[in-house]
Amino acid sequence: DLQNVSQYWTWTGFLRSRLLHNMSSNPHHEPTTTSVHTDKRFIHKTILITGAGGQFGRVGALYFALRGAKVVLLDLNNDALLDTLNYVKRQVGKEQKLERERAQELREVQYRMLSEKLEENRRSRKNVDIKCSSTDALLDTMTSTMSFMGNELSDKLKRTKLAMEAGVEQSMACAADTSENFQSKFKCAPIEEDPVFWKEHPGALWNKAKEYIVALQCDVTDEYAVKECLDNAKAQFGSIDLLWNNAGYQGAIKQTLEYDPVDFGKVMQINVTGMFIVLQAAARHMATQSKSLRQKTGRNGKFSIVNTASVAGLRGTPAMVAYSSSKAAVLAMTVSTSKDLAPYGIRVNAVSPALIGPGYMWTRQNELHASSGSPYFNSDPNEVARNKVNSVPMKRLGSVDEVIQTVAFLLSEESSYTTGSNLVVDGGMSAGLKA
Repeated sequence: DLQNVSQYWTWTGFLRSRLLHNMSSNPHHEPTTTSVHTDKRFIHKTILITGAGGQFGRVGALYFALRGAKVVLLDLNNDALLDTLNYVKRQVGKEQKLERERAQELREVQYRMLSEKLEENRRSRKNVDIKCSSTDALLDTMTSTMSFMGNELSDKLKRTKLAMEAGVEQSMACAADTSENFQSKFKCAPIEEDPVFWKEHPGALWNKAKEYIVALQCDVTDEYAVKECLDNAKAQFGSIDLLWNNAGYQGAIKQTLEYDPVDFGKVMQINVTGMFIVLQAAARHMATQSKSLRQKTGRNGKFSIVNTASVAGLRGTPAMVAYSSSKAAVLAMTVSTSKDLAPYGIRVNAVSPALIGPGYMWTRQNELHASSGSPYFNSDPNEVARNKVNSVPMKRLGSVDEVIQTVAFLLSEESSYTTGSNLVVDGGMSAGLKA
């Protein structure tokens, strides 16, 4: 008889998926993070995130961790880095608890519905003569038993006949007995004891393993420090698949005649040289992995790099000469490296956000623009903010989540034929045909 739990879960897997689909319209059972546990783009991928202590880095780290990635956080600010690490662990822990509770509740409802249908069928078929030890009778009975799920299940059971024949006659005395005694032989097993469930949910949200994220203090302008950090990440997680090259420094907001060359050099050192050092170090690991894979399979690996640029690099924002220059350089770097790295299966793209808020950075930038003395900005920070939003065709600010989702698209295989491109996230502010 059916005494093996693994066999039970395999046998009812299709039924469970149908029940889950039918019940998903019930608000009581619909998970609040549906996109999290259906998004499998980053499962088993290792992603490096520089500038992880900032707002983009923190939200992005949680986004990828919840979707099954192994996350390596890099930042020079150790306190901010640890804040991100602890934030991600707390949030993932909360989601794990909530989702397991929801899944267990749904499992119990599924089992109760299945038991009720089996009992109903047993009563209606108690006078039917069934030949025990007959595979055909067994399949007929199972098909009839599950008829409430429709012809799709019936067809599936019939297709499994050949695979089941060897074991069915030995493991079941007869189908009628299976239906009659089903409830007494099975209990609703907890999530942790269901091997099929864990196979279907391998991401960080469900993973029993604790090591899915690591934080490494790192100065992106130090070539040797970057190499050491990436070597450590590769040793811990086994590969480096994705890079979000996100570290940056805004620099002063002053007009050109007043701008300090020392600060200009600092901006360029972090935003351009630092970005290149990290990109090169990560690409070297990716190229080595791709070469190894090509020797084994004849195919390159699939790797992706996203550089954080800015609309300032496209428009030349007033009173931000250093920052605008650095982001223009990032865009050129993205195009050039995308061509050099394409033969290794490494895609390189950029994302250019603008007017993302609300939040501290949005408010502070408006204050600095207002105090810059530039004729392009009002002296009232609130008026500066209003004017900026009015310049956006969509008449609103963008959110951090909208930037992260764009980065995720470029890092994923959904953009597998996209390289050397720059995706602008600015509500249409910089849209237009360029000469």
